[in-house]
Amino acid sequence: MNTKLSLESERWKSLKSVSGESAELPGLIRGIQVADDANRGPLLADLESRIFEQYSCCEATYAVVPYLVETARFPRRAIDLK
Repeated sequence: MNTKLSLESERWKSLKSVSGESAELPGLIRGIQVADDANRGPLLADLESRIFEQYSCCEATYAVVPYLVETARFPRRAIDLK
């Protein structure tokens, strides 16, 4: 069962993030999934700054976490982006 919010979903635009805008998160997730180790760190830092602030998370965090778990489990292979 796939319970992740599709990266193609229009719902990303309505999710609240730290900066208020979540429409860019799917592209950032895709970048993290395909990045090599040298480039993944800065992308993860960028994502973290958009979904966590002062030990709090935002609405978009719940949509992002399943993708982070999947990427952590399979860091060297391309992941189904949908």
